[in-house]
Amino acid sequence: MIYYLIYSSTMSLNCTEQELENILAVSRKNNVQKNITGILAYYKGNFIQLIEGEQEVIRNLYNTISNDFRHCFIEKILEGYASEKQFPNWSMAFKHLSPEEYREFNGKIPLDINVITHHVISGEKKHSPILAALKRFISN
Repeated sequence: MIYYLIYSSTMSLNCTEQELENILAVSRKNNVQKNITGILAYYKGNFIQLIEGEQEVIRNLYNTISNDFRHCFIEKILEGYASEKQFPNWSMAFKHLSPEEYREFNGKIPLDINVITHHVISGEKKHSPILAALKRFISN
């Protein structure tokens, strides 16, 4: 089973496109070494990210992110297990959302944790709307 965690955050500092690219480059390098995969969606200083891999590694990464001064308003949206990685070929896929995509994507994020579900039932996956949105955005 693969452990995954989805969180949202807001940048605490203004970040240029180049600084964001530098952060991504370092993250991708570190993720390859730790067998972490996932996707990061970004819009006007707001992030939503899915990271997946070994549970202890992902929880340590999330703790590191939570203590990073560049992030504020960090909120864990969902964590759990899946039978396989959702983004196996991406050390960190990145999607810079357009205003239209953000509006569509934002509507896919239910705020009630009881609405967000991800169950593995007899090998059949039933995905939350947020996971489906993340997968759709990376395919575009």
